[in-house]
Amino acid sequence: WYANSIKDDYLYDLFYKRVPDGVRCLCVYDCCHSGTMADLSCTRVFKPPWEESDVKDRYLEPPEEMAAEVEAFAAAAKESGITQRDMAFPDDGSKDLIWTISGCQDNQTSADATIDGQRQGACTWALLSSLKTGGQGPWKYQYESLLGEMRKKLKKGGYTQVPGMATTEEELFQRFYLANSP
Repeated sequence: WYANSIKDDYLYDLFYKRVPDGVRCLCVYDCCHSGTMADLSCTRVFKPPWEESDVKDRYLEPPEEMAAEVEAFAAAAKESGITQRDMAFPDDGSKDLIWTISGCQDNQTSADATIDGQRQGACTWALLSSLKTGGQGPWKYQYESLLGEMRKKLKKGGYTQVPGMATTEEELFQRFYLANSP
């Protein structure tokens, strides 16, 4: 199974290292265990203060042989230095305009659901319905506010997953979705 998985290091290399300077890139990962999918340096608080603490993680221990295999891979990666990454910004002062929205935290699963008669991921539904209503008009949201609205919609809908957001610089959370400012 491990050979068929996509590692977060690969996604980091693909999006952080290869996206040209000045290009805006938004990746939405509406999938299980996706909280830190892209390993970007700035993340939003995983559990905002307005959310109640009754959210419970769903977790199933892997079978012993898989757990041993995962531990062996982790040890090999640590020995080879793969897990070490310099999170400092490039010296040239360029700004990578990359955002990710994850469907849930690393220790959670993302729900598949039928909402309004359509099969979709619950995070995708929350994202699109938030954008349609808009924070400052349809499709006009600052990224940080968009994440908060998505979390509220999911909670109100009875979903326990807590979506996350990451970017390359703290101030990018204040920018508007796809540069669509009011």
